[in-house]
Amino acid sequence: MGYATPIYAPEQVDYRLVEDCGCDRSEDAQIEYRLAGESTLRWIGGGLAELDLVAGERVDPEAAHALMDGRDWRTGEQLVARKKALDPRGKVSASVLVDALSEAAAASGNTVSEYLGRPALAKRFVRAERGILRDGESHLLPLADAERLAVAAGLDLDELYGAETVAEARRWMRHHVDVGLRGVDITLDLPKSISAAYGLAGAELAGRIEEDWLASVTEAVHALEEWAAYGMAGHHGDGRQAERVETSGLIGWTTLHRSARPVDGSPGDPHLHVHVNIAHMAKCVDGKWRTIAGGGEDLHRYAHLINEIAEGRLRARLTEAHGARFERSATTGAWELAGVDEGVREAFSRRHQQVLDLAGEGASREQQKAAARKSAETKEEAGPDTPREAWRTRAAAELGGEAAVDAMVAAALPGPVGTELPLSAGGGPRIPGPAEVAAQIWDAEHGLTASRKTVSHTHVMAAVAKTLPYLLSAQHLSALTDEVLAVGGHAVRLADSNRGHHAHRQRYTHTMVVAAEQAVIECASAGLDRQLAQLTAEAAEMTLASVEVANSTDERPFVFSAEQRAVVMRLLTAGHAVDAVIGVAGAGKTTLMLAARTGWEAAGLRVVGASTAAVAAANLAAEAGIESQTIAAWTREVSGGRGLHGVGVLVIDEAAMVDDRALAALLRHAADTGTKVVAVGDPMQLRAVGIGGGFARIHRLVEGLELTENRRQRDIEERAALQDWRRGGRTSALAAFAAHGRVHAEDTATEALTAMLGAWNEARTRWASDPHGQVSDLLLLAARRADVATLNAGARAALVAAGELEAGRTYAVAGGGRIQFAVGDLVHIRRNDYRSRRDESAVDVLNGFRGVVLDVDARQGVLVQWRRPQPTGGFVMSEAWMSARDIAEGRLTHAYAMTIGSAQGLTAEVAIAYGLHADSHSLYPAMSRARQESHLYLPLDELEDHPTRSVLGPVRTDADRLDRAVAAYGRILQADVGDTMVTDELAGIPAARTVVKEEPACTPWQQRPYGHLAAQHLAARAVEESAAAQRAEHLAAEHERQAQDQQNRLDAPVTPGGAFAAEAYEVLSRAGGWTYRAREEAARHEAAQRHADSLRRIIDRIEQSAGKGRIALRLAGTSRKETAALSAQHQQQYAAVVEEAQRASRASAQALREGWQVLTGYAHVSLLVSGGNLIPARDVPAMETLLETLQQRVPVLAARLDTRVAEDVQQLRGSAAAHRTAAARHRAHAAEMQQENALREEMQAAAPIRHAREIDERATAVRPQGGGLAQTVHNPLSSPQQRQTTDRPDGLLGYGSRPPRV
Repeated sequence: MGYATPIYAPEQVDYRLVEDCGCDRSEDAQIEYRLAGESTLRWIGGGLAELDLVAGERVDPEAAHALMDGRDWRTGEQLVARKKALDPRGKVSASVLVDALSEAAAASGNTVSEYLGRPALAKRFVRAERGILRDGESHLLPLADAERLAVAAGLDLDELYGAETVAEARRWMRHHVDVGLRGVDITLDLPKSISAAYGLAGAELAGRIEEDWLASVTEAVHALEEWAAYGMAGHHGDGRQAERVETSGLIGWTTLHRSARPVDGSPGDPHLHVHVNIAHMAKCVDGKWRTIAGGGEDLHRYAHLINEIAEGRLRARLTEAHGARFERSATTGAWELAGVDEGVREAFSRRHQQVLDLAGEGASREQQKAAARKSAETKEEAGPDTPREAWRTRAAAELGGEAAVDAMVAAALPGPVGTELPLSAGGGPRIPGPAEVAAQIWDAEHGLTASRKTVSHTHVMAAVAKTLPYLLSAQHLSALTDEVLAVGGHAVRLADSNRGHHAHRQRYTHTMVVAAEQAVIECASAGLDRQLAQLTAEAAEMTLASVEVANSTDERPFVFSAEQRAVVMRLLTAGHAVDAVIGVAGAGKTTLMLAARTGWEAAGLRVVGASTAAVAAANLAAEAGIESQTIAAWTREVSGGRGLHGVGVLVIDEAAMVDDRALAALLRHAADTGTKVVAVGDPMQLRAVGIGGGFARIHRLVEGLELTENRRQRDIEERAALQDWRRGGRTSALAAFAAHGRVHAEDTATEALTAMLGAWNEARTRWASDPHGQVSDLLLLAARRADVATLNAGARAALVAAGELEAGRTYAVAGGGRIQFAVGDLVHIRRNDYRSRRDESAVDVLNGFRGVVLDVDARQGVLVQWRRPQPTGGFVMSEAWMSARDIAEGRLTHAYAMTIGSAQGLTAEVAIAYGLHADSHSLYPAMSRARQESHLYLPLDELEDHPTRSVLGPVRTDADRLDRAVAAYGRILQADVGDTMVTDELAGIPAARTVVKEEPACTPWQQRPYGHLAAQHLAARAVEESAAAQRAEHLAAEHERQAQDQQNRLDAPVTPGGAFAAEAYEVLSRAGGWTYRAREEAARHEAAQRHADSLRRIIDRIEQSAGKGRIALRLAGTSRKETAALSAQHQQQYAAVVEEAQRASRASAQALREGWQVLTGYAHVSLLVSGGNLIPARDVPAMETLLETLQQRVPVLAARLDTRVAEDVQQLRGSAAAHRTAAARHRAHAAEMQQENALREEMQAAAPIRHAREIDERATAVRPQGGGLAQTVHNPLSSPQQRQTTDRPDGLLGYGSRPPRV
């Protein structure tokens, strides 16, 4: 992926001069196929000649150290001055002297400035005060400054600090520490398939791949030199900019590595990658040595692009020289080497998985880079096997033998094809055209602007490179990028970066981003005073009174505050088509929406809700009584379903988190359906899922109200700190939390997480007998899933160790993981499963539900119980089984800890949060969830950078650690910026004005149908309309095709109903066959039973005769012996007959069961049964009656099915016609927009003054005027009457109903 690591310390340089560098094992540094006698460290860069060094030659470590120190390795001369700072040991705590000075000045009745007497000293005192405000107790003051201030104030430093402290500071007061940047390590790597093939190849082939990779890296570094190898001359600051000065090139070396770090004691996986270590200096064309790349910043900016160039050039070399072919992964977007088994790639990705585990699922590319850097410098020994042996053994086990491994490598790299043209002559895979590339890189879901509004030219170049199967050169990439940017309907040029010394300063957004923002602005402005969902003031007052009465008790009356009443009255009576409310965390927004919903429903309006997450939508329904679904579900409804037709009010909860494109789609559709939209949210909480800023702009345009009363936090100090946060004082808010004992600092991340678990373990005792209370009222929070997983594992381990929880049953999770669940576990459901759609009696299991494990069953899985609040108060309990498959798919995890994002909208009693990786938009909701107390834990080592650590020195006390952690974290948070609107930037770009003598007559823009659209949006809207027309035409063709398919079914020799009847009769026939067999066996059972009864009577008579005397027997013509033989004979016959009766009975029952299974196994049996419920037949007659009934229903249902198909044909054809009409309408709109665009181009050439005036007037028309709302702009399609019959020309509409089910 390409990333840059700053090099500050000499130890970092040492690390990069060891050939294994944490990747290849030192005891196996020369693996079998390494080029004989060659080092993995080679010089690189065009500036090497200035120092008598040659690119490609082996690196001298001493020379490398000198270069990283800014010295000439030959003479020791310091070519570039190192940045130094006063040794922290030569400083004293600033707060001690500042407090003493302030007290002395106050005692004298003077200000500090008057007391010191000299302006320079007063200025230094003010700087010290600002430092304390920023850094707290950790702010240090140089002893020399402290001495001057103390002398002027008549203070004794020995008395203030102690003689030993002052003496120690005096000993170090002239000593300095190095805090400057020595260089930058740019790490370039490859997809796993290439590394796997390389690692399994023979010595000669692997060597050639190495050289191809190094040659590709060299080309990429040459491109980097052209763009970033510059120095800066002149003063920078105070309104002036230093000038860019070109240099002779970069100076550095490459470190080639063949494997990743060892994993679990075994050799690391094949991982061919290069560290490009660049010294922070170069010789400029004026002969002076200077630091480079704008303080090294530009090297970071280009890292990803350089990786893409090197990788693209390697693909070209492997294609030409080795016959390689590449396939782009659908999941990662990487170009994988075709022929390399996916199982082998996964087996050789242990290190990547290790980084993901450390960074966390869903971690950004930057977070993955940081995790890789951190773990790479941690020593881990490998076993005795050589990497080559280990790799081939593992691959053979995966593929089934060494021969299969060699065959795979041969298939992936078969060698050059002599008959093919070289790539430069048009041979090889096809390079996609500019339009194809543009469509890929600007894809709305996965492209450049999927989650950001603006991109740089380097971002675009890297994205373009990633779409190509190979790259001919960096120049090829630059030229193609320019062509891609010129493709119409995509890129919109913004103002260039203000870094005048940068190459590739251009910045861009996308037409759909601009169109979405413009739609949000237009809908909000045009919707003012539209009298939608508008109640009288009396009705609104009655609503408020009724809600207050309904929520009051004898002990505790409920009354809305003045602020809350104002918001509800505004929503119910203002009548704006779009309205917005900002509410601070804990302001009671849900309660207000319940009141507003009550008023609207009383007026006969249907109120629905939307939120970004299913669980949030469920909360809105449960707590405010508003029927709700997700934003994604509503956008699907808008594009292909009923949408908002019949809806009076749409409430968008957590609206600041809604993607602007989705928000624009909902607003446009609501304008067409006459639906009022009420957006409720907080721009200071979690960012939009995608691109944001639209909600805040709506609030500004409609002059929405704000709920500022925090009704959640009971602690006045916490409320004050949160209020300070909202005013922009993030560092001061953190300091206030810290002073109140709510922030805790540790040295390392492990120590911070451990301390959090200790606090959690102590806090949870409050809910020892109430697990549901613990779930809802005790939050253990972190920004990343990896940290949440660590906290969950630690919390659970503590419970098991304490004997409060059993280890439980272990389940396998996709990806190779394991997870345990036991009765009593707190669990978190991670994915939506709308079970009620499949079974009305089932409950929906939604992502975000948290509950308790009631049972763990080997067959059914895990039984989870959770509780949900009700609008009328109290809770409703629900439970559901989570199967082993659900668990394997990651649908269930532990809930002792959770991400901050998942906690959005929750209210608890206690919150314990981990600050690392949380930005300002996630830390604020983390610290505002709890009523009683919130705690924040910070790891100082992860927050403080190397220069700051060098300046401040080692941690002195616990208070010093806390102050430094707060200051470092505050600096990170202050650098965080909120969402912006690119339309603001576009409006601020000045238009060129040219004076001409005559201006032809032209219709004013206010009277033209599309004159109100800004120029930068007009083309985008035309593209949007054309795309809508194409989609409508496609849907029309698709529905026509479906209709014809259905008609063909009706016209076939066997209609759908006939096919159904044939299938049903066949099933009933088979069931009848089993029933007939059951009857036969039942008859055999009855006959055998009668025979057995007869034999039993005979046996009884024989046994009676056997009891007679011998003489009696002889007189009867028999004997005792004959009687006994006769009895035995009949007993044997009886046993056989009984056995036959039992067999027949079992056979009859089995046949009946088989017949029943045939019936129940039929997919459509419920259609044949009246009422849909099939009642089991207990005997043969019941089964025969049932079969007869079902047979009578078959022809009726067959006829109904044919009728239904015929109806569907008509519906589909009607839908197709509607889509064709919509397509024609969209085509007409697009044509009119193109005419408007052509008119403007003509005006720009013939009447530039009028053209410029129109631009200014349009911009003014959409801005708020004075203290009022936006000025109304004439739009012939903006009247309510016309909107009822005509689609808006400036938006995409739902151009047809959902196609009927077939």
